[in-house]
Amino acid sequence: MPLAALWLAALSPASAVAPPPVLPPQAPTPVPAARPPQGGPGPTPTPAAPPLPNPAPVAPPQGNPGVQGAPAPAPNSNIVPPAAVAPATPDVGAAEMPEMPPAVPAAQRLTLAQALTLADQNNLQIVTADRQVASAGANYRGQSAPLNPTLDFAQLNSTVSPPDFANISNYSAYVTIETSGRHRLRANQARAQLQGSRFDAQTARLAVRQGIADAYSALQVANAQLGNERDVYGAVAQLADLTERQFTLGAAPETNAISARIALTQEATNLVAAVTTVRTARAALNVQLGRAPEDPVDAAEPLAYAPVTVPAHDELVRQALENRPEIRSAAAARSALEAGVGLQRSQYFPDTVLGTSLAGGGIEVGLVVPIVDLGSIHGAVSKAKEDVRVQEAQEAQTRQNVQLDVENADIALTQAQKAVAFYQDGILPRSQSLLQRVTQGYGLGGNTVLDVINAQQTYRQARNGYYAALGSYQQAVDQLDRAVGALVVTTGTPTPTVPATTP
Repeated sequence: MPLAALWLAALSPASAVAPPPVLPPQAPTPVPAARPPQGGPGPTPTPAAPPLPNPAPVAPPQGNPGVQGAPAPAPNSNIVPPAAVAPATPDVGAAEMPEMPPAVPAAQRLTLAQALTLADQNNLQIVTADRQVASAGANYRGQSAPLNPTLDFAQLNSTVSPPDFANISNYSAYVTIETSGRHRLRANQARAQLQGSRFDAQTARLAVRQGIADAYSALQVANAQLGNERDVYGAVAQLADLTERQFTLGAAPETNAISARIALTQEATNLVAAVTTVRTARAALNVQLGRAPEDPVDAAEPLAYAPVTVPAHDELVRQALENRPEIRSAAAARSALEAGVGLQRSQYFPDTVLGTSLAGGGIEVGLVVPIVDLGSIHGAVSKAKEDVRVQEAQEAQTRQNVQLDVENADIALTQAQKAVAFYQDGILPRSQSLLQRVTQGYGLGGNTVLDVINAQQTYRQARNGYYAALGSYQQAVDQLDRAVGALVVTTGTPTPTVPATTP
């Protein structure tokens, strides 16, 4: 078989691999949980790049100085037997295959559910929120307890003498009963603060879950694009080798070999960038998991397209106003400040003090109340009331921000879904069709090697763009989950789909 025919067979478009599977939509599942796994656990297959065209050698112009004295071959003929083909020049290997990311043990290849479980245990934002809840709980227990009884020592005599600590009659015990209502108000304030800290912890978990899901999707996209770049690099390397051999045999001009070598170097640069992106995505996922950036980690689930069924916009807003913990946290903060108003006003009312001498005798009863307010109590009450008004405004603003989050997430999801459709229905199949036609035209002498290189790059960019669109779509779904405060994603059985090739 001629050399160019072998190259065509090796990279024929018929070997195209289906893009990430499309998951059919189902009914929404509004439960506050993580995004379901896409494709289930297991090793992550390297996403195969789409087929690349296979240029056949074109005949060099008459008088080509590649082989002095050799007869000019017929246009687009492949009459040179494989044994007579000269080895590639050292220039072809100048762009060596870049080093790939280190292999990750199977135990460190995580599903999304496993990543979320690890983050719930190790993420420092969640750890901090849980400790704040524990702190607020301890404060509530302390504020709910009554005031401690006190022991008073007093020695009365008319002469200077050392204190007699052994005389029990010098001791009195007192207990304060907060008849002003301070005890109840302090407990109510601490209880509201505890509730607010719990809602803040829920907010932290929602934020971490979104961060984990986004980092996981970014790693899936990086893995898919790396697989695409590796396949493109291999195809361009074969093209560079073929054009170099053609030039050596006088079957093509040297400009073809130079162009192919330049394309190979450029693709090596693209491959290095893809490797860097994978390593960066792994480090970002590790940080979200609460681990060291250099720890081994990878996504066990391949990139997939999981369409979602989204309720009407008004229903999304209603769910968000019910579910978002930020709104409940703001309401709890308002309750704590309202208790603070009563706590400051309670200073106008007396507390009761009961006391008795340890030596025996009757029980003393007293009241503790300010004789006159010189302005400190009135000022504290006024400040507490203003703090409540400030919090009411902040609570209203929080509700507006939640509605804005839903609006933005809904718009982002719609745009991302359209972008995926543009790639599936137009960009991807048309770029593949262009690649096939340029390949056929090159084999017939109607296209140049530059046309082939440009078509390869167009299809490479289209495929990388498609992967990025899938990642953006999944991140838009995660954004909507976060905005609503519940899971709106639904998944079904993966069904592979191949975009049709435009004739």
